[in-house]
Amino acid sequence: MLQRILSHTSSSVLQSFTGLSRSEFDRLLPSFARAWREAEDARWAGKIRRRQAGGGRRGWLPTAADKLLFILFYVRQYPVERVQAVLFGMNKSQADEWIHRLLPVLERALGHEVALPLRPGSSMAELQARCPELVYWLDGTERQIQRPKDADRQKRHYSGKKKRHTVKNTVVADSKRRIVFLGETAEGKRHDKTLAEDDAPPFPDKSRAGADSGYQGYRAVGVNVTTPIKKPKGGELTEGEKACNRRLSGLRVVVENALCGAKVHRIVHDPFRGRKQGLDDQAMLVSVGLHNFKCGLRAASRVRKQAA
Repeated sequence: MLQRILSHTSSSVLQSFTGLSRSEFDRLLPSFARAWREAEDARWAGKIRRRQAGGGRRGWLPTAADKLLFILFYVRQYPVERVQAVLFGMNKSQADEWIHRLLPVLERALGHEVALPLRPGSSMAELQARCPELVYWLDGTERQIQRPKDADRQKRHYSGKKKRHTVKNTVVADSKRRIVFLGETAEGKRHDKTLAEDDAPPFPDKSRAGADSGYQGYRAVGVNVTTPIKKPKGGELTEGEKACNRRLSGLRVVVENALCGAKVHRIVHDPFRGRKQGLDDQAMLVSVGLHNFKCGLRAASRVRKQAA
């Protein structure tokens, strides 16, 4: 049903449905097809097949393009499974199965495109390779989740800042609005500074990082962290100090723009419904990867236009 948009609609309509233009979709498709083959080889490893690969009846998602459209539409629009099933001509249980099978494939495809951010445990050399300018922007982001049924989980996930149940991540962006590091998904009750200390982004030596006032007192080896000047108790900031804070805020907006680029995908914008452990982290990782993928292609396009 919805698969017809691949051949019968304009690039702008495809972008409205999936978040990718037609050229971006076609650029990602070979990596996705490769990731699908790798996932299938791993699934059948050590098993005896009754048919050759590709044998049997053709399903509702017969081609790699159909599968990529299915999972991109889900990540971008985040419909309930029943709506996803109707739009792709299948039943709800099939849609749920395909979502859980294809989300890791999309993650692997973005890994082939070197679009995924680094995670805790990465090395300084890896982060420096992603951002050789050694200028980073640090921030935390929260996402609403459905209210947990367990009382202990309710307490751990309740964010006093957002006044709702959330999960949160530490993010580090570069000046080109790419998210180069993504911390582990944690409970919404955690403070930004404490979470960053636990995630320990591997800042290279002699690097600089800017952050908001939530990171007052944050220290990391090898990096000079700049935060807004705090107003003294019972006093006021000078005009020069206010100007410094405005300057920092204007520079730090790149990390806010990067988060907006990731949260254009409604799977991390709307209240998250998934209950499978680790699925909320995977959703954020894939959304950031798609944002970085688009940033990389669009930056390369601008360079080609300037050269021409």
